[in-house]
Amino acid sequence: STSSDNINAEYGGLTMSTFPNEDDKKAIQLLIDILSYGQRVDKEAQSRVNTELAKFQEQPLFLAYCCYIYAEALSQPASIREMAGLLLKVELTRSLQRPGDLILPEVLQYIKERVVRMIGSDSHSLRSTAGTIIPSIIKYDGLHNCTELVSKLLDHLEKPDLNLVTGAFDAILKICEDVEEIEVRGDVLSRLIPLVVKFLKSDETKIKLYALRTINSFIYSAPKQFTDNLEDFKQGLFFLANDSSPEVRKHVCKAFIMLKETSMGHSLPMENVVKYMIMCSQDPDTTVSMEAGEFWSILSEDVEACNRFLKPYLNNLLPVLLEKMVYSAEEVDEMLDDDDWTIPDPPQSIRPKFSRGRHMGSRSGWDETEDESTYDEISNWSLRKSCAAALDNLGLVFKDEFLLPLLPAIDERLKSEDWLKRESAILALGAIAEGCIQGLQKWLPELIRFLIGQLDHEKALVRTITCWTLSRYAAWILSIPDRNAFLSPLMERLLNLMVSSSKKVQGAACSAIATFEEEAKMDILPYLDYTLKRFVLAFERYQIRNLATLYDTIATLAESVGTTLGKPEYVNILMPPLLQRWDSLQDDDPRLQALLICLTTLCIAMRKQFLPFTGPITQRCVRLIDTFIKQQREHKHRPDSIEKPDTEFLVSSLDMISALVESLEGDIEPFLRNSPLPAFISEVCTDHNPDIRQSCFALIGDLAKHVLPIVQPVIKDYIPILTDNIYPSTFISVCNNAVWALGEIALKLGDSAMQSYVPGILTRLVPILRDSSQTEGLLENSAITMGRLGLVCPSIVAPLLDKFTQNMCLALREIRDDSEKDSAFRGLCEMIKINPLGVVNDLFFVLDAIASWDEPKSDLREAFGQILHGFKNQLDSNYWQNMHSQLPPEIKQKLHKNYGI
Repeated sequence: STSSDNINAEYGGLTMSTFPNEDDKKAIQLLIDILSYGQRVDKEAQSRVNTELAKFQEQPLFLAYCCYIYAEALSQPASIREMAGLLLKVELTRSLQRPGDLILPEVLQYIKERVVRMIGSDSHSLRSTAGTIIPSIIKYDGLHNCTELVSKLLDHLEKPDLNLVTGAFDAILKICEDVEEIEVRGDVLSRLIPLVVKFLKSDETKIKLYALRTINSFIYSAPKQFTDNLEDFKQGLFFLANDSSPEVRKHVCKAFIMLKETSMGHSLPMENVVKYMIMCSQDPDTTVSMEAGEFWSILSEDVEACNRFLKPYLNNLLPVLLEKMVYSAEEVDEMLDDDDWTIPDPPQSIRPKFSRGRHMGSRSGWDETEDESTYDEISNWSLRKSCAAALDNLGLVFKDEFLLPLLPAIDERLKSEDWLKRESAILALGAIAEGCIQGLQKWLPELIRFLIGQLDHEKALVRTITCWTLSRYAAWILSIPDRNAFLSPLMERLLNLMVSSSKKVQGAACSAIATFEEEAKMDILPYLDYTLKRFVLAFERYQIRNLATLYDTIATLAESVGTTLGKPEYVNILMPPLLQRWDSLQDDDPRLQALLICLTTLCIAMRKQFLPFTGPITQRCVRLIDTFIKQQREHKHRPDSIEKPDTEFLVSSLDMISALVESLEGDIEPFLRNSPLPAFISEVCTDHNPDIRQSCFALIGDLAKHVLPIVQPVIKDYIPILTDNIYPSTFISVCNNAVWALGEIALKLGDSAMQSYVPGILTRLVPILRDSSQTEGLLENSAITMGRLGLVCPSIVAPLLDKFTQNMCLALREIRDDSEKDSAFRGLCEMIKINPLGVVNDLFFVLDAIASWDEPKSDLREAFGQILHGFKNQLDSNYWQNMHSQLPPEIKQKLHKNYGI
């Protein structure tokens, strides 16, 4: 906090003792005129208002002017006063975000006093505005400086004036939800919580609702004052359980769910809660039944509670879930006609697309961490989706015994002439696919044939859900001996449905194909030519949303079939429509990013066959990086007027170039010669965003590995930055890529260039190798880089062998035989030559690691033999025999066969 004297000095001794004086009144009237003018909707008026307000904001009494209009300009319309109040709230928030913006203490006190008076206003909008302003005041000034204000709010709760109580509750709720500090202020909570709990039995619905939402805000944090009043709270919940207000019942359900998610769930009378939630799942109000539906997924995480309290009531619950999974007539009416493929999607249909992030090293590839719900293909979140998720999660708990009460009901609906009931039954079959697969085995051949037939159903919604449900059984279909009997007709229908006249069917078929591609891997090859041709046709028909799905499906295919996709005939089919899209999109088009991610995956699969497309793609990616850097600079200089640039474009561009370097190796060099890329990397690789650093470090490693001359002038600038990011406790993927890149750089630069950096790297790397709790990928990359450092600077690293040999060997033994493993073991051999005593205590692990090789190169095999025979000849024979006897028989056999040990 800043002292009052400092602030007064900055404002020239300004005080509020004469406020508002004549000059203030003129300013206030001008501000009223501006706000009145701002009620016009034309852009010119809005622009002028923003300009005038920007001038006003420079005045030290601007907040006081806003507050005066809001709280004391009684002659003004409520709409103007409300605008002034909301402007006051915005400015308070802005001052909080910019610590240099200081508010005169007298002004802040004036605001506190006037705003709290508005809590009891006859105008609902003005009361609500006060409730919005007060949390911003507390955030700015700190709760410890606002105890008097909060105390007044609590006093108001005990007044008979309903407006006063409502306004105070509105402010208290927003404070509890928005001001984290309140959770540790026992002096405030010891009065607030027991007082609010009493209002759960109020006669006024809105007061009960305020009280319930306020107490619910403390469930997860569970301060002592909450747990001390837990029994009274639970009694209040059951008192409200059958309240006439759906909103109250919804928040009662929410409270039970939140309590179940905490340790306090064990104190609930669970059988009564289960029966209540079954009742609420049938509530005619959708908001209540949807909230209750969430309970079953939460309960499914407690298997013991499910078996003890829910199992006896499954026959009551399952029909409810199935019934609620049926589309309502209103939902069907809201959906577009089946023939909608020519109707453009609105721009907001472009969902944010997140780059998967390059994860480099021994476990290279993509991080599969995309956060997409299993049920995204069905609909936006809804009651039916909530019930389907509940069925899915409960199926994982009860498994095959779930089928006894469920299958007859599903079978009845599958045979129904009502297509909506049949559609819901197909959804249910998909929902239970994972949990009940074993119990379904004997019916699956018949069910899969039935589902394939439903792909021809006249209703698009039936075809849509059938695509999804079949994808849930992809693993089973591909695992059976006669899979082609199902796979051939299934793939044919799915590929045809990809170009359906219904956008919903297109998207569902496309997603289902992606699932089958992922499960089938190389077994998808018989369908590859036809699949690619359908993709090309889909490009001609798809709107924005399905194009993003198509890009994902193409990327999944590339990951599944790998370099096969690089055959010229396949490249010639797939690349022209993609490049046509590439050329048609502007640099700031959000659709470009999904296409970039798709092309990145294709590049890795096609390898050298991607070379003809490299020039324009590389140039554009470098341009996108440059654009990001310029926008970032502008944003730093003018954060209020210039938006922060989208990091995803930067990350996708870095990943695309990284893929090009990895795939084309030295062939990429002409396209990067004289490029500003190395300087751009220097500027963004210290960004606070971990995704940017992760991709930067992957690119640095690839450039060092394949085209060192491109980064040679700046490579030494990268090394300290990479070293500083070896912190696994923060962002594992960033740390992993930094470790991997340093290993690649060490190999290229050699002894003299690396000597001054190795000690600093070792201080970060040794602790990782000593910590066996780290992820496998990080341990393996750390072991490889440690070996490479030992290869180029053995005299520096070898003295530390006794600190890391055991875990280094355990990590290296798990890596496949490749160039990375080769360089790491060469480094280990060099270090052992210098400091053989450093590995004596861990010799068992050294032998085990050497035995992990199937076909080492001849000179490496010779080095292994020399080390092994050296230890056998020089160590005490009893020590050697004792250690050797502990080796597993297959290791002994391998060492004897390869090295005569």
